[in-house]
Amino acid sequence: MKYMNLQMYSIKRLHLLVANPEDYNPEGSGKDFVYQGAFWNEGFPSDPEVISSIFCYLLDVAYYGQMPQ
Repeated sequence: MKYMNLQMYSIKRLHLLVANPEDYNPEGSGKDFVYQGAFWNEGFPSDPEVISSIFCYLLDVAYYGQMPQ
């Protein structure tokens, strides 16, 4: 719930990680990644949080056999 309004941030960050996997930072986000004029800070999800939330969503889909309601 903490990052509920940051869907576009997650999409943009994931897009950059797919294009350049070496930019992955286990302690935060890319040092040059800017979102709405701000560099990464504690108000944004870290790279591990973005990846794990996508993984957990895929587990939900696999378990329920469809998109969770």
